[in-house]
Amino acid sequence: EYFGCEFVRRDVEVTNGRGMEFSLDKDGFTLVDDKRDHIDYFDEDRILKEYYPACCAIVRQVTGAKEVFAFDHNLRSKRLSDAKEKVRGGSAVQGPAFVVHNDYTSTSAPRRVRDLAKTPKVNDTLRKVLGDKPLVDPAVVEEQLSRRWALINVWRN
Repeated sequence: EYFGCEFVRRDVEVTNGRGMEFSLDKDGFTLVDDKRDHIDYFDEDRILKEYYPACCAIVRQVTGAKEVFAFDHNLRSKRLSDAKEKVRGGSAVQGPAFVVHNDYTSTSAPRRVRDLAKTPKVNDTLRKVLGDKPLVDPAVVEEQLSRRWALINVWRN
């Protein structure tokens, strides 16, 4: 048991999906060939001011979404996690996730969106950028949740 979940081992073939066609609606993910320059991922300020807007642009391009909000990130590296490295101005480098997992459930996802309509907490990543201003307008959050919406992870390698 891990985080209250009982896992069942499944052997699966893993294939390099680069060059293959995937649809976010059909497959639940897509691969995007993005030519943007990588930034210094160990600089929290650059992540928030340059990488977050770049991620929003990618999601907007792929989904056609009217509104896109970036609100959290993890830097993962086994070597750097083992070395107790930290992002400058940010949190510790995390180790790899060793199991396939889902970050949100049908209960926790709308709760997370509602949380984004509140003043950022002291340890919230976006507090440095937003101060006391919520990321999502509290006056419209319920109306936004009544329409089609999604929490989408963006990964770079």
